[in-house]
Amino acid sequence: MAIGLFGPPDFAAIGDVFDGPELTNITLTDDGMYVVGILDFESQKAGYSITITKN
Repeated sequence: MAIGLFGPPDFAAIGDVFDGPELTNITLTDDGMYVVGILDFESQKAGYSITITKN
């Protein structure tokens, strides 16, 4: 499983997209909607949790 983060203003990729199962220490610099993409290589129902922390 791998994840990607995409953000405003044009939903460009933030950081390394679909490089692994974890993104850490990402600073969200723009206001607006962000999208988290999850890619499951095994095409099975994946068990996962998402934690977002605001500093």
